[in-house]
Amino acid sequence: MRRAPYEIEPVEGEFGPAMLALTAVKRAFVLAKVRNGLDNTAAYRATGYVGDNANFMGFQLAHDERVQAAIVEETRRLMRSEGPRSVLTLVALRDDKSIKPEVRVKAAVELMNRGGLHPVTEHHQHEYQHVSEAELDRRILSLAAELGMSPEQAKLMLIAPADMQKNAAGVFELAEPEPRELSSDPRQVQQRATRRRRKGMSPEEVAADKKRIQAERSAQLSRERAEHEARRAGTLTDAEAETDPWAEVEY
Repeated sequence: MRRAPYEIEPVEGEFGPAMLALTAVKRAFVLAKVRNGLDNTAAYRATGYVGDNANFMGFQLAHDERVQAAIVEETRRLMRSEGPRSVLTLVALRDDKSIKPEVRVKAAVELMNRGGLHPVTEHHQHEYQHVSEAELDRRILSLAAELGMSPEQAKLMLIAPADMQKNAAGVFELAEPEPRELSSDPRQVQQRATRRRRKGMSPEEVAADKKRIQAERSAQLSRERAEHEARRAGTLTDAEAETDPWAEVEY
């Protein structure tokens, strides 16, 4: 047997958009579940329908997406309107000394949580900076300089002691190495002069310079041979030989 459903005329501002989108039957079904706490079958019967298929129809309505959205919407409205009463209930439980302490503590915690005094979780971020061994040694040498340590003491603290001379530049005072004495040997002096002259030359220019020196040396050797032969023949006096000394040979 079937009866006409209860007609629920919506009052302005009473329902939300999800409820207003439902038919009268579905709206009555939602109110029966949310406000009266009925199960699916009883809520369907509360809409005004009776019959053997109430279980099936109640199940169908409860799984309708539009009905589910309306149930959530109406439940939130009910919770907001019942909120003050719930707070008073929690306060009463908290202040009732005849109740178990753990129940009173739980009521107090619930009040604090809903009052915005819930526990705060803090997250800490750690940043790590990776530096090279050379930079670490420079920092060690800088601290050693501030503490007035000797180079020998500072060197024992380094990661790369062999690179102390390089890493100490600008951060730790080291004794200047003694300048190496330059040889006064004529041949070495001539070699140094040749290296200075060739500095900045291109490979072609260096090759040409070597050919020029070889040609000059060959000419010098020819002159020396001629002078030697002249002395043996007696055609060159000693005074003439002194005015033409041997020239230095470049290498």
